[in-house]
Amino acid sequence: MLKHSAKFLLLFGWGLGYDIFFGNFLKPKGEKVMAYQITDKCVACGLCKDACPTEAIKEGDPCYTIEADKCVDCGACTGECPSEAIVAG
Repeated sequence: MLKHSAKFLLLFGWGLGYDIFFGNFLKPKGEKVMAYQITDKCVACGLCKDACPTEAIKEGDPCYTIEADKCVDCGACTGECPSEAIVAG
C-alpha cells in the first residue's frame, strides 16, 4: 500500500499533466525518460540486442541504440554488454 506522501505525489503529478511510471516520477507527459543509454564504448557485438525482450535495441552506426518507446527498463541488456557500454540514464 502506498504511503500518504506517495499517494499525494501520484495525484499531484497526474493533475498537473505528468506521466508517472515506476522510477520516473514527475516527467512531462509523452516524454520518455530512458533508464539506460548506450555509450560510445559500444563495440557493436549484438549481445545486448539478443538479450532485449522487447526488441528495443537496434543496430546503429557505429554503435547500437535504444528506442525509448519500446524499452521497458528491465535492465536485461546491461548484464550482457562485455564493454560495459550500457549505463543508467
